[in-house]
Amino acid sequence: MSFMSFDYAMRASDAALQMQQGMSQNIRDSNSKVADVGKRNATSKDQLVRQKIQAEYDMSSANIKAWKAGKLHQLAEERQKFASAAAALVGIGHLAGGMIDGIKDLSEHFKNDGAKVPQAPESEQMTVGADAVANGQVSAFKIASGDGPSEQGAVVAFDAKKGNFSAFRMNTTTGAVDKFQNMNMSEMATLIRDRTKDSADPKDKALAGMIQDGPPVMFKPEFLEKKEDGHYELGGELQAALFGATEKTGHPEYGQGFFAKDNGEAAIGGVLERGAAISPGYQATSRSVMEVLGTEKVQGALGINSETVGKTQAGMEKSGLLTGGFMSGAGAVFSKAIFKPLSTSLGPFMAMAKVAKEYEEEAKAKKVEYESAKQQAAAAMKRLKQIEAELAAGY
Repeated sequence: MSFMSFDYAMRASDAALQMQQGMSQNIRDSNSKVADVGKRNATSKDQLVRQKIQAEYDMSSANIKAWKAGKLHQLAEERQKFASAAAALVGIGHLAGGMIDGIKDLSEHFKNDGAKVPQAPESEQMTVGADAVANGQVSAFKIASGDGPSEQGAVVAFDAKKGNFSAFRMNTTTGAVDKFQNMNMSEMATLIRDRTKDSADPKDKALAGMIQDGPPVMFKPEFLEKKEDGHYELGGELQAALFGATEKTGHPEYGQGFFAKDNGEAAIGGVLERGAAISPGYQATSRSVMEVLGTEKVQGALGINSETVGKTQAGMEKSGLLTGGFMSGAGAVFSKAIFKPLSTSLGPFMAMAKVAKEYEEEAKAKKVEYESAKQQAAAAMKRLKQIEAELAAGY
């Protein structure tokens, strides 16, 4: 090969090599650019995914806040309506001149005519009687004071018709019955749970095991019996644990039951300390009290006799707790509003107007909070939908 031919071949080879190296560099540059784009896309997608998770959390939080605000608004409205209705029934907000005199006359009428005091609804009355005693659904006991026995006694009963509990307190010397209280299943379950949670008594522990924390706190379904009307009765083991074993319920291991022991006595005694006074508006309750006290079993547990029960009846008759009474056509709202205040003075009625106004302002404020919470929930939903659309589009 001549020198010229060799030089030409070298040049051609160098050119081919440079061309190959250029193509290789171009490929590397392209791959790098593709990698950069892919990395940026992955980073963008990762950011969107993170934003979506945060948006889902924000939306859930906003929905919960809106739900809570809605419930508070609903409760405020109901309370405001009740207060306004009660006030309107006696002319509050429209009192002028002779109207005040009219209400005063009405007050005197109810004060002097105990036979026509409007009655609280049956749902608020104690309606158990001797049959509950016979069925083993009543416990009676003395309430101990700080330094020993006292004159105070208490009776607690289960109302199988309503599926709730009632209790009342009496002075076992004078026969005076001064306080009573109704409790639903959840309230009683909560009371018992709080009294038994730290108890070392195996019977208390067994009773605590019949309660579920909820919400709401409740007796476990397997220890209850649901009736056709939707109410729940106590199952045999639960009744025995609360009121004591009977031939009907069995379970002798529970003995006298929770209410007859120190823990139950303290629990019911504390409830009755804060209980409601029996007024002329609770004549059905008064009649139930007399029927329960008329049984030998309850008298024996309280350490009283028929003479003491006679004192109770005389005191109730004198106070107008057992005679007459009618259900007002105005309904439960009227009964709640009128049967206590009208027997005292006009002052509480005037206060009702102020309360009704306060509730009205509270309801308005809760409505504003609810509307704001709804808007925030809608905005959170919109943001989430936007992020989901970007992810679907491949951003």
